[in-house]
Amino acid sequence: DPGTAPLTSDYPYRQFLGSLSFISLNARPDIAYAVNQCARFANEPTVLCWQALTRILAYLVHTIDYAIVFRRDHKHTHDVEVYSDSDHMGSYNSKGELRIAFKAQTQKRPSQSSSESELYADVPACKQALYVQNLLAELDGTPPVAYKLYGDNDAMLLTNNRDSQKSRLRHIEARYWFTRDQVQAMKCTLHRGDSADNPADIFTKPLPRAQFTKLLSMLMARNLT
Repeated sequence: DPGTAPLTSDYPYRQFLGSLSFISLNARPDIAYAVNQCARFANEPTVLCWQALTRILAYLVHTIDYAIVFRRDHKHTHDVEVYSDSDHMGSYNSKGELRIAFKAQTQKRPSQSSSESELYADVPACKQALYVQNLLAELDGTPPVAYKLYGDNDAMLLTNNRDSQKSRLRHIEARYWFTRDQVQAMKCTLHRGDSADNPADIFTKPLPRAQFTKLLSMLMARNLT
């Protein structure tokens, strides 16, 4: 198959990949998953990898009018919402407060179940939400309001709402129980979110066009000016 042939040094694969990574981190979170997949082959890229990068670029050209939009909240509420998701088999997680902060990264430790993977993904998400919550409270002097964490894994939600640990989760280090500590301190509330309405899904897995477009509209908006 010619597509699996190694890419020659004539093609600036790493430079191309670095430019797309910069764009995904600063302006276009919708390409984060695709760029991260291409980054896995940075040491030994193939012709197919190069073609994947050019398709990402073509997508950016055709969606150049999309941007992260910040709208004024006339209600002046300090509700902070964080959406978390993980891909257990891919050891991948993402988090982000909608249109304020977003992040997708490979988990640094393997997990033995999807609930354990979600548990690991929730901790950095809660830390970011806590930072935004405290910043908002400091800016106008009002007491912080508990932030909302949305997830689609029932086992994770149940585990973080319990005082005790199941025997199959007792091997997890104490620092990964940060989310449960936040819930018990009433700084965080857990909510069940349907996977179809979880914008973090766009960071963790390939999606059908209709689903991708739906979640894209939750993260970004078209600039028609």
